[in-house]
Amino acid sequence: MEKTGDSAPVTQTENRDRILLQIGHCLHQGCVICIWHAAQLKPHFTHWEPWGSTDYYRGDPEQVYGELDQCRQCHVDHFIRLDIEDYRVHSRFSFMVHEPVDRH
Repeated sequence: MEKTGDSAPVTQTENRDRILLQIGHCLHQGCVICIWHAAQLKPHFTHWEPWGSTDYYRGDPEQVYGELDQCRQCHVDHFIRLDIEDYRVHSRFSFMVHEPVDRH
């Protein structure tokens, strides 16, 4: 479970619902969503690898989340982020959706 500020811990279901809501909103706006993963984060440069192809990320939020789950299963020890691009307004943002539990 993840903790947000002073609030109670966020359950896995609540986290899934939050991610699905964000994905759905972005897809509704016509954004392109890409999944990226990296073995480690570095201060000046992190080499991110793409997961899959953006071709099937334009549509159903559950489909995107399914791809995200597959990436998590294959790369449980990697950092995983979503990149969201809105070409209409030349805007891009990313957010981390998975961090490895034990990085020792």
